[in-house]
Amino acid sequence: TDQTTLFQQLYDAYPDNVAFKNGLAISYFKLGDFYTDTDTARARTQFEAAEKLWAELVAAAPQYAQFTKYLDMVRSRLAGVR
Repeated sequence: TDQTTLFQQLYDAYPDNVAFKNGLAISYFKLGDFYTDTDTARARTQFEAAEKLWAELVAAAPQYAQFTKYLDMVRSRLAGVR
């Protein structure tokens, strides 16, 4: 989507920006949701991309409990996508 492309471009330009990384992870998560019922392989790819970014955010900024919540949420969704 256009929003995901924008977040990817912003993240590429500013990889240390927490907000851009989180926005990109949210976009990937939403794409995973979108594809869950129609293309499970694509959904898994999107969820894995979100998981990677949120795992980095949890490691870099453990004080933000929301990142841990998002990471748990995406891992739960990954477990349900075969």
